Amino acid sequence: HYFSQSTPLFDLMLNLLLLVFILNFIWNKLNASSNLYSLDKTYKEEPLSTVILKTMAFTYLNPHVYSDTIFIIGGFSKDFILNDKFFFVIGATCSSFIYFFCLGYASSYFANFINNRRSWNVIDRGVIFTMLLLSIFVLHKVILIVMSIT
Repeated sequence: HYFSQSTPLFDLMLNLLLLVFILNFIWNKLNASSNLYSLDKTYKEEPLSTVILKTMAFTYLNPHVYSDTIFIIGGFSKDFILNDKFFFVIGATCSSFIYFFCLGYASSYFANFINNRRSWNVIDRGVIFTMLLLSIFVLHKVILIVMSIT
């Protein structure tokens, strides 16, 4: 049973959960202190096995990996037909790889910029704005679903 074939009530529930998740994310971001960010410039060499284990743990034990995948990406692609879902997954995967590769590569370049409070405030506001746009999109879908039910 595909999500695209689900009942409007189920779609409403999923979109409401997505909206709650996004609004909670925005609320937590607004309440977070920029003092928590610091960039330690001291490096210590570690064995490759330790780096791989830490990478795997950071990736697969991180709850945001699953919430982003299920709620955000899954929520936005649930109305696609099966062929479009494959292209969406390929596009999301390629975009994610390019984003994180560039983020890692550019980290040393931006280290001085990112190691101050003002920069983190700009970054946080950008993230909040982006998530706010997503919440407006989801709220619009909720309204359309409610209108179709009534």
